[in-house]
Parts: sequence; structure tokens; C-alpha cells
Amino acid sequence: MEHPHGVQPALGVFGDGGDAAAALRSAGLGALACLPDEALLNILETLGPRDLAHLACASRACWVFCQHDELWKGLCLEEAEGGWDFQGSWQDTYLAAKAPAHRRGARKPRRVPLQSDLLYTPWLCATAAVDPAWLEIDNVERRSGLSVAEFREQYELPNRPVILTDVVLVGDQPISFDAYCKYSDANNDELPLYLFDKTFCKTAPQLAEDYAVPELFAEDLFSLLGESRPDFRWLIIGPFKSGSSWHKDPNSTSAWNGVVRGSKKWVMYPPHVTPPGVRPSQDGADVASPVSLMEWFMSFYEHRDTVGYTPKECILKEGELLFIPRNWWHVALNLEGDTVAVTQNFVSPANLTHVLAHLRSRSPALVSGCSKASRAGFTSHGPAVGGFF
Repeated sequence: MEHPHGVQPALGVFGDGGDAAAALRSAGLGALACLPDEALLNILETLGPRDLAHLACASRACWVFCQHDELWKGLCLEEAEGGWDFQGSWQDTYLAAKAPAHRRGARKPRRVPLQSDLLYTPWLCATAAVDPAWLEIDNVERRSGLSVAEFREQYELPNRPVILTDVVLVGDQPISFDAYCKYSDANNDELPLYLFDKTFCKTAPQLAEDYAVPELFAEDLFSLLGESRPDFRWLIIGPFKSGSSWHKDPNSTSAWNGVVRGSKKWVMYPPHVTPPGVRPSQDGADVASPVSLMEWFMSFYEHRDTVGYTPKECILKEGELLFIPRNWWHVALNLEGDTVAVTQNFVSPANLTHVLAHLRSRSPALVSGCSKASRAGFTSHGPAVGGFF
């Protein structure tokens, strides 16, 4: 399949057309040709829509860079403030939101044989199929009928993941988000928009009434903080191939993730094993990794065993719930359109000491979802939860 604007990967400089592509870039960008593509796009991100439109008229090379849909996606999200109706591309979506009377002509798409990995790779990742080989391994235990004591002894205290098959009850109540669903069906983004709503219980109280925390996770010591507790629960909705990038859950908490609709591919590594292609900063506050999940799967999944550990992998299906132990690295790739899940972070006696140590960190960047005053307030509850200090 060809890139819609004719862009080619930069490896083409070693084959046919390399000289012509280099000449096209040099002549078309003029003095800007000395800049790497990353720097050029950083400059273009500072331009408004009118400036992008004017620059696109300067040359074929400028036209290609100004068509980069991530630029128009940023403008839509920044200026339209949710008042957009996805039109198949972010540029067309922006035009529809800002100039409703505009109608793009049905002209033959323009092809410019510019060579750029930065422009080509997002399109490749967005259009690539999910490799069936990524879905073959399923080495996370599935359990049902566990008591709280059994769960704590067998999984929470040893800090091991497990899938629980009997705690999520899936109803048939439809959830309609017209604009989001239209985008979800039609988008071709490398990084699809991922709805991650931490306030859903306040903005839609009826949703909060539709689920109860499973008994295995009911003892949540963060509840001692009341309204000042850190962010802890989210409604997650995402289209096919969307998902969360490599991360550890905040504040050394454990978590559970229950799928209401769809399915998710999970890959997990224990706290002491850094996934291939991932580079955390020394203090852990920042993480460098491939831009999208698809890029990681396409580039690093086959090397997943090269870090001295075979990761835990599974496909979490509708009606199943995954326990994610504290500080485990993990990613989740949505395998179906409009995958819906609920996730919640919690603190139990089994991981309280780790959470308190994290909250007392000297680096504010390592503490998520709460103020310094809230952290101090939490540690003051020590006697009430029984000598875990």
C-alpha cells in the first residue's frame, strides 16, 4: 500500500530514487533543508492554519510536510475544543469545523516522492495489520472463585499478575458518544485518541452505580483520604489499535482492569526488568519509548525475550479482569473497535509500605494525582491502618 501523498521511507536513499528525492527536498525546502525532519516539524507545529496553507504553496516538499495530519490534529484539539466531527482526516475535520461551507474538490491525490521516516512511519504504523504472532502467547493464569485471603497470599503478596474470570458482569446497556464513535470508526491515526475519563463517576453518576469494586479489591486504604485521595479510577474507551504506552502505575499502587466490551493484548514485565525499546530516566520520572504501541510491536515485540526475562502476556477478553501488581511495566493494545474498560488503582495492607515510601519521595515528579498536602495527610493516618510504617 502506498502512502497517500507518495512519501517513501528514508531507506530509499540506498536504492532507486534516492538522489532525486534528496534533490526534491533540498530544492523544495531551501534554507530549511539543513534541518532534520524532527526540527522542521517542531517549527511547523508553531504555525497557525493560515500559515500552513500559505507555506504548502511554496513547493512540493513544503506541501508534503504541511499535509502531515498530526499538525492538523493538534489544531483541531486546540482550537475546536471538542466541537469537531471527524471527516476522515484531521485536515478535513479542521476545515469542516472552521469553514463549514468549504467543500474539498474530488481531485486525484497528489503524489510527491519525498523520503522521510518521520512522515512515513506514522502512516505505516496506522495502516499496518496486527500480526497474529503477537496474539499467540497467553501465559497469565486465569482463576475464579478466589477468596480474599487466597488472592492476597497467592498473587498480591508475591506481586504476581492474574486474570480473574468471575468478577466482571457485562451488561447490555449501550453507550453512545456520536462524535467519538464516528472518529473511532474512521480514524487512521498512528496514535488514536484514547478516552481516559477520571471524572466519569461525577459527570455520569449512573455509570458509577453500574459497577461495584470486586470483593478482592474492596480494602482500599486510599479511601481514608476521602475527596483528597489521588486520582484512582478511570473509564477507558478506545478504537482498534489504540492503547496505553509503556508505564508503571502511579504511586506504586496496584491496579485492576476489567474489560466491559472488546479485548486487549497485554504485555507485562516485573519492576526490575525494563522492556526492550524503553528508556526510563534515572529517577523514573520520564520514559522514552516508541511513539505508538504499533511501532513498539512492529520493532521490538520479536525481541521481547532479550532483556533476560520472558514477559507475561495475555488477551484480556470481555468479562475478564486483570490484576496488575505494583510497579510492573505494562502496555495494553485494543484489539477491537470501541473497546470499553474500567480500571482502578488501590492500596491494600499488602502494598501500603511501598506506596507510603513513594509518596514521601523527594521528587514531586514521581508522585501522581495528589498535592503535597494530600501526601502529608495520608501518612498521618498511619495509626488507623495498623503499624505499616
